[in-house]
Amino acid sequence: MNETLSVTLTKRIPVPLAYAFDWLTDFRDDDPQLTDSDIKRKILEKTPDRTVYLSEEMKEGREIKTKYVVDTKRPDRWQYTGSGDDRDSVGGYVLVPEGEEVRLEMTYETTYKRGPIPTPEEAERDSLEFWDKLIPVLVKDYQEGKPAR
Repeated sequence: MNETLSVTLTKRIPVPLAYAFDWLTDFRDDDPQLTDSDIKRKILEKTPDRTVYLSEEMKEGREIKTKYVVDTKRPDRWQYTGSGDDRDSVGGYVLVPEGEEVRLEMTYETTYKRGPIPTPEEAERDSLEFWDKLIPVLVKDYQEGKPAR
């Protein structure tokens, strides 16, 4: 099969760069709960510059596992590779300061090993839905003065 799909998105986040970077790159086991996801995550390695975690989800009655390696580049970017049972992916994120907020630029490329394969529109919609759930949590934490996770 091995069909590849690319998605590029931009989202604005009304928090300072340093807070956004720290919050978004502090990967934790309970992160899927922030977006009400059924995905389970287990952190395998965590250093200031790298996080490795395992993601597990049920899809069509099968458990799908994906191992992610995330490399952070302070102060404003990170990239990942994901290797999984049904797909492999690579992606990059860049935070661009714009006044008192940041613009998050994201690019993902996913190679599917088996179907079903989403359309580009479905992939973009799913990604936007994820970020539309996550960003308000980040903003709320900032407004409440919580540490960047």
